[in-house]
Amino acid sequence: MKPFLKKHEALAYSAVGLVALFLVLVAFNYLASTAAVRADLTEGKLYTLSGGTKKVLKNLQAPVKVKLYVTTGEAMPVQLRSYAQRVEDLVREFKSAAGANLVVEKYNPRPDSEEEDAAQLDGIEPQQLMSGEQFYLGLAVSQLERKQSIPVLSPARERLLEYDLIRAIARAGAAERPKIGLMSGLPVLGERFNLMTR
Repeated sequence: MKPFLKKHEALAYSAVGLVALFLVLVAFNYLASTAAVRADLTEGKLYTLSGGTKKVLKNLQAPVKVKLYVTTGEAMPVQLRSYAQRVEDLVREFKSAAGANLVVEKYNPRPDSEEEDAAQLDGIEPQQLMSGEQFYLGLAVSQLERKQSIPVLSPARERLLEYDLIRAIARAGAAERPKIGLMSGLPVLGERFNLMTR
């Protein structure tokens, strides 16, 4: 009778151990989901924003709107689809760093649509395939009446993509252009024209 009890006792300990392990995993999963931990494991840290970019995004005084014009589907060339996804991912990173002061809108400009008209009004240029089909890959940044646009997002400038985007956001978000003053004892604007010495 004792071996029978030992067998059930071991089974009971195993069941309690499995329940405890399950509760620990559920608790760990809950804690991990509430903590916002992200890691960029790509070569060259493609999804890690620079310190200057984060500073500009955190110091936005008023909401800035980013309109991303990306043609989806078969009209977008295959070789540009991954680059278009990279642009969308980077804009999402900007949004997470800026919070409520960056509003992102994505449009799919199809031929003869309102989205295509909006893209052309924002200065986004259509690109043409060999088949004659057009596609769009560009963005416009605006705040009140100030607007900056990148008419064509080219994969040739992929290394400068973060710089191009943050420059457009900073220019649209700047209240006014800085004024530069110059003080000098030298004749900065040139000397007066002397008729005798020419």
